[in-house]
Amino acid sequence: MLSRQRQPTMTDDTHCGDSNDRRCRSRIVARPLDAIGDRLLGLQDDWAQDRCRAILQKCWAALPGGGQVIIAELLVNDARTGPPPAALMSLNMLVETEGRNYTPAEYGAWLSDLGFQDIRTVWFEAAGANGAVIGRKQ
Repeated sequence: MLSRQRQPTMTDDTHCGDSNDRRCRSRIVARPLDAIGDRLLGLQDDWAQDRCRAILQKCWAALPGGGQVIIAELLVNDARTGPPPAALMSLNMLVETEGRNYTPAEYGAWLSDLGFQDIRTVWFEAAGANGAVIGRKQ
């Protein structure tokens, strides 16, 4: 069990408004934050799969054993048939960035490939996210 000490988190420090801008690509950093684990909120859909995996690799490297990564996004269902807000956002991301909205199965496979365990999806309704994929580093 992690204590409530300052743990690393991944943040997107770009503030440039254009994820295709070369300056944006190198500014995803690990930094201390009062939290238990890494949180990625609305970050993964900006990037292609290889860059998403690289971000998750940074999370893995920064997390202590027992830490969690929480990917909160507008998740597209595994059948890629919706829900409509996630599908529309995915279309927008395809046009505006190099990414798209991914499915829980895709995130789960990436997390598993890195060694995360206890991978699960929690569905909810909120502004900007409809679910979270969570994995624990053992």
